[in-house]
Amino acid sequence: MLPTLGIQLLVENALKHNVASLENPVKIIITADHEKIAVANTITEKPLNVKSNGVGLQNLKERYDYHGHTSPTIYQSEGFFFVCLPYIKQKTKKA
Repeated sequence: MLPTLGIQLLVENALKHNVASLENPVKIIITADHEKIAVANTITEKPLNVKSNGVGLQNLKERYDYHGHTSPTIYQSEGFFFVCLPYIKQKTKKA
């Protein structure tokens, strides 16, 4: 399980916080393994006049806290912005 609309939020953030052009497109790469889904995007120039209060990533972290799970890993490396969303394991019900 993942927080509802978690991947969509990351794709929207990638498009909101970068300028895409034919010469310099924003590339978004989504991968999955048995522990997590990773969303990476290229970092291009920042758009002008984009209002951001930073609630998107904070909201995602809070949803992980709510489920009592490790927060997403967020970092930048080699021209990419990465967010790794660990799967949220369902709690087993006690009999």
